[in-house]
Amino acid sequence: MSFYTPGKEDAMAREYGEAEASAVAMSYAAELREMRAKAASTEKELSRYRRMLEADTALHEALAATSVLTALRDCIAEMLGLNVKIVDLKVRHDVRDPSATLDSATRPLVALSAQQNEPVEHLREDQAVLTVMAVQREATVLGAILVEGRIALEAEPALDRGARILGIHLATRERERSDFERRRSELISQVLAPAPTGLARTTIDRLRDYGVAESQPFRILVAEGNEASRRDFEHRLELDFGAGLLRTKVGEQMVAFVPEHAFARIREQLEAQGSRLHGKLLVGHSPKLHMLDIVPEEYALVQRLLQAAQAQSAPSQSALVSLEGYGAIGAFLTKVTIEPTKRAIQDTLGPLLEYDRLHRADLAETAYEYFDLGRSVSKVATRMLIHENTVRQRLERVASLLGVGWAHGQAGLDHHILLAANRLIG
Repeated sequence: MSFYTPGKEDAMAREYGEAEASAVAMSYAAELREMRAKAASTEKELSRYRRMLEADTALHEALAATSVLTALRDCIAEMLGLNVKIVDLKVRHDVRDPSATLDSATRPLVALSAQQNEPVEHLREDQAVLTVMAVQREATVLGAILVEGRIALEAEPALDRGARILGIHLATRERERSDFERRRSELISQVLAPAPTGLARTTIDRLRDYGVAESQPFRILVAEGNEASRRDFEHRLELDFGAGLLRTKVGEQMVAFVPEHAFARIREQLEAQGSRLHGKLLVGHSPKLHMLDIVPEEYALVQRLLQAAQAQSAPSQSALVSLEGYGAIGAFLTKVTIEPTKRAIQDTLGPLLEYDRLHRADLAETAYEYFDLGRSVSKVATRMLIHENTVRQRLERVASLLGVGWAHGQAGLDHHILLAANRLIG
């Protein structure tokens, strides 16, 4: 039997009440911690959205800048707190940021980032981290963002936004380049192959926008070589003249119409010693021109110049090719009208040229080499990679067509000059 003891019961009540209060307090504390965690998470999410909004605002403002790529680069760098480079993979060098190039070690990282659709990190030899983010548009890699350092988790949305905005800009610029190139190509085609009625007034006005007009001297440039050398030459022109120089790709060549003041700058670079060594670049140019209606004829002459330069056994170290480099005959041809010279070639060498055409022979070339090599049969055979007896047989055939004294006296001089002219303009 137990008896009521007031002190004991009160103590038990107090103990029970304290335990219940402690449990309630602990429950409240847990709820409070949960609420604080949710509040912190919400605040973090709000901060993230604020950063994204600020990033979007800053990126869209960058699109309105004069130098868009530079503005985008600076904007992304500020958001990430790291040094950033932007690369446009549609051009080798960007005129707005010449330092932004892509080396062979970084290119695979861009491909990997494009494949994974997220930034990739690379530890360089100097132990520095490089973060690479491919810039894509409709599954096409247009460029890349190169970040010197590791991207913080909360900064990744800003990088993603930057890549998206940059992709839109590069895609738009690529379309603009294509449209601009198409218009330039059409303009050059109209000049090289004009309508029977001549150039339209609108065509003449468009040419004047590029500094090409009959009131101002200009030249025709035709560049050929391997793809890398032509691309390097195009980028050189882009760096020096931007969109102000009229040029386009015609087949495997680059054709340009160049005002004389711009040609002087190009000539200075191309006549530098060894400039041809990189990719066998050859750039043929016309004499100084003042009339648009003779452009097709002069363009054909430049093509022949390039063919003659390619055939030379000991090519010049300079990339620049012109009539001026062919001695007296070249100087002569720069001063005369081409059509009468062609008629003189036909009148004097007609039987020889007709024989070559009908029999696919090389009599004209053999006769030219015979003069050029001091009438040495052995040297002609060596240069043309044929037997000496073959050379003699060809020279006998030449004599039967042009006359026995074709290689001597005044006849020899006339034939030598016109054979040299035929190689250039025939």
